[in-house]
Amino acid sequence: PEALDIATKASAAYLEKPGQRPPVNFLLDVSGRFPGPAWKVMWGNTVSSAEYTVTVDAGTGQLLAKE
Repeated sequence: PEALDIATKASAAYLEKPGQRPPVNFLLDVSGRFPGPAWKVMWGNTVSSAEYTVTVDAGTGQLLAKE
């Protein structure tokens, strides 16, 4: 729930645009891009097809990226 809350606050401009949004999906990601595990909060079904993605550090809750 915290990752969704952080992602929603960071995505205000995207979410305020008119139109429907795809469902929200989550992916716990461990990669070399960030130092630890991170939640990808995606508006869409997959990483490659998501309309918008916010990455949140799974340990600290820090916003890492908006794409």
